[in-house]
Amino acid sequence: AIEIEKTVYKESFDDLRTLKTEIETIQKMLQVGRARLQADFDTWYDQVLKDSRRTVQSSYTHRPSKQVDGDQRRLYERRTDLSAEPKHPLPLTGNQQADDDIRAFYRAKEELHSLQAKR
Repeated sequence: AIEIEKTVYKESFDDLRTLKTEIETIQKMLQVGRARLQADFDTWYDQVLKDSRRTVQSSYTHRPSKQVDGDQRRLYERRTDLSAEPKHPLPLTGNQQADDDIRAFYRAKEELHSLQAKR
């Protein structure tokens, strides 16, 4: 009876050792994936900021003529009206709901940064 229990114990222990190795491998893959996701996001975010700054700068140098239709004029006015915007230009979509969500995200982000700076 003891020999059977020892055999069961050794088999269970070997199974657990194998599972532990698999779990550690998966955890390492998760860490690498998180780091890659963060790096990819940072790269994308930097590109979006550069593109949006370029768009806003070009909108300041180009004034629409009186010949521009109403939709284009509203788009121009929305891009150059930064009074309700955070300190940097935002990548807006033209969809009111999405744009409101984007603005709320950036306001919350700036608030978080200001709170962290106070610490």
